[in-house]
Amino acid sequence: MLVAPLDRLGGRVEPEATDAEQSPGVFTDLVDGIRVVAGLRSVRMLVLLLGIQFLALGALDLLTVVVALSVLDLGQGGSGFLNAAFGLGAVLATLLTARFVGSRRLIPWLIAAALAWGGALFVLGVRPSKVGAVVLLIAAGVSYMLFQVAGRTLLQRAAPADAVSRVFGLVEGIYMFGLAAGALLVPLLVSVLGVKAAVIGTGAVLPISLLLCGRALLGVDADATVPVVEIALLRSVPFLEPLPAPELEVLARSLVEIDAELGDVLVAEGDVGDRFYVVAEGEVEASRGGALLDRFGRGDGFGEIALLQDVPRTATCTAVSRTTLYALGREPFVLAVCGHRRSLEAASRIVDERLASMPAAASAAEG
Repeated sequence: MLVAPLDRLGGRVEPEATDAEQSPGVFTDLVDGIRVVAGLRSVRMLVLLLGIQFLALGALDLLTVVVALSVLDLGQGGSGFLNAAFGLGAVLATLLTARFVGSRRLIPWLIAAALAWGGALFVLGVRPSKVGAVVLLIAAGVSYMLFQVAGRTLLQRAAPADAVSRVFGLVEGIYMFGLAAGALLVPLLVSVLGVKAAVIGTGAVLPISLLLCGRALLGVDADATVPVVEIALLRSVPFLEPLPAPELEVLARSLVEIDAELGDVLVAEGDVGDRFYVVAEGEVEASRGGALLDRFGRGDGFGEIALLQDVPRTATCTAVSRTTLYALGREPFVLAVCGHRRSLEAASRIVDERLASMPAAASAAEG
């Protein structure tokens, strides 16, 4: 999905490889991901938990059809209505997952989500009703998303920094397998246990799994180092603030601290842009052809124009005091911004405003 934006924005997109060329790399990444997961108990437990959640989700997806048709008598469109209720809950959960950004303790959220998931499906199985099913599936949707985001955030904290992408690649593969396996299990569960017991059992798997894995997860939560300052700085940048909590934390861990003295040139007009900067302390001036364009203080970012529009640096940025900044490389910055509609729209507005504020000659040069 991101290939087109990267190509348009000047990202370094390699020519498409043949299947024969791609397969070894994919296989190697998969093997590396399995090796990392197998070697770290906490990572192994988190991947297992997420895999069980995917299995439960696949089962619930088919169970809503069975419940709609054979229990609630909602007709052919009833399953879609129930799935929409679940989806609504997942959307509503995003209001809560924003609290995960910089949170040092996520296990309580994970426990609450697992219990809420189990409780909602237990009630749905014991006392199914049309109105109750809608309310309970909204609650299940909220629980699912909270569990998902908390689990993924813990996983990125537990996995080695140089192996995070491979571990999450493995998780995405498990996601597809889990959905399919969960759906395949439903006919067996319904035929052996009945519909109501199958719903209750699907709800029980997360709390039980969490209970079995609990000790290893408590260690992850206790030992995690959260880049609170870096996250706060990124959230102060208007077009990075909308990013999901796990992605914002990943970017924060990718930041490189830079100390500059008075007069140090951080960005030179005409240079190739390879980093985005956020000011932590001090002040930076941006000038074009000797004319002052802007001043940046704590929480301000600069350098996005060259990265997003694939042009040379449009201005020179100079430290006018002792300054501490954090730099984010081109690739993670472009992937993050272009991968989220709200972030890209906000970044585009800021780029347009900054280009419009430049002298006419500068704007023409950029045209």
